[in-house]
Amino acid sequence: RLSSALISYNYLTGINKMQAIKKEILIMTFAYPAILHKTPQNTYTAVFPDLADCQAEGDTLNECLDNAYDAMYNWLYIELTEFEGHLPPVSHAEDLTLNEGDFVRNISAIMRLTDGWDE
Repeated sequence: RLSSALISYNYLTGINKMQAIKKEILIMTFAYPAILHKTPQNTYTAVFPDLADCQAEGDTLNECLDNAYDAMYNWLYIELTEFEGHLPPVSHAEDLTLNEGDFVRNISAIMRLTDGWDE
């Protein structure tokens, strides 16, 4: 059973590693690129091109990055716990279409799910 292993998914490189850990916890690490942009109002927006309708904003870059982490974490959590858990593949930064002033940051999240999360 998956609940008896730590599964670390690195979707950027396609590596899947398993290590034995405590029985009741499943830990997964995910990383997706976010396209960030400074708005004319001097705030920031972040959009995850791989995660449908997943975006964030903030008054500062750090606030936007924090909000982007929260948005991605919540998107992944809902996908894993309420739907099929089929996550989209990760785009490479070079493959993303950027507008002038856009830049890319990879945002990662560690998900800790308890035993039975997939039942």
